[in-house]
Amino acid sequence: SNLVNAPVIPNRVTNMYSTFYGCNKLANAPVIPNNVTNMRSTFYGCTNLVNAQVIPIRVTNMFSTFSGCSKLVSIYETDFPVLNYLGDHAFAKTSSLVQEFNAEMYEGSDTQTYIFEGSGITKIYMPNFKKSATGVFYNMGNLTDITISSEIESFAGQFLQNAYALTNLTPNVFPKATRVERYAFGSCEKLEGDYYFPTATVIADHAFVNTKAIDSITADAVVELLPNYNFENCAATNISLKSVMNISYGCFQGAKNLQDLTLNSGITNIAGRAFYN
Repeated sequence: SNLVNAPVIPNRVTNMYSTFYGCNKLANAPVIPNNVTNMRSTFYGCTNLVNAQVIPIRVTNMFSTFSGCSKLVSIYETDFPVLNYLGDHAFAKTSSLVQEFNAEMYEGSDTQTYIFEGSGITKIYMPNFKKSATGVFYNMGNLTDITISSEIESFAGQFLQNAYALTNLTPNVFPKATRVERYAFGSCEKLEGDYYFPTATVIADHAFVNTKAIDSITADAVVELLPNYNFENCAATNISLKSVMNISYGCFQGAKNLQDLTLNSGITNIAGRAFYN
């Protein structure tokens, strides 16, 4: 479509599924009626969209709503109190969207991937976020603060990879997270603090690579380090892995700040370049 200015949407409308899908000349979104609950793919691929009007607080479905809207600078609203479904790529590549995002009820999903990939959002408050899928916060270069649930079940691959500006992750103890997958915290270069994963049994390759400001990591239930480079260039001064039986190749390579490392006394294998600097 060559649509530049959106028409007025009647107040009785409740469903805006794919309404402006692929309208790559659309610059300004219409006022969204207060009764709209479904905004799945509403502005998907609207690459020239600059402003979106206030999103109704009743919205529950935002699957791919603004995916690819790289010029979007404002959605006017920051709080979504009843939002319970975001879905793949909901805010993917919204690199100009520099604002906060709060969704207190959203619990996450182990199937909804790359939700905020490449978004310019600076702060995220989702205190009930318990389930993660691949790349939920991948490539969020402006993200500085994020709050999730302490009951998160795992940290999926690329969970916060390349969140270069991230300094604060709340909370710092995750008693139900059983896995930290590959690149989960990769290149979170400014992330500070002490982090505890008391029930995690697996830390995958590159999980903490290039975490250049982190203070310590405790994961004493971990029995498996998937190869390779799990803590490469990690700044932690203290790492505790009391149950690990094998150290993977290059596991602590470049970890120049590491002073205290606690391992299983019955460890059977330490692979090459484990402590290479």
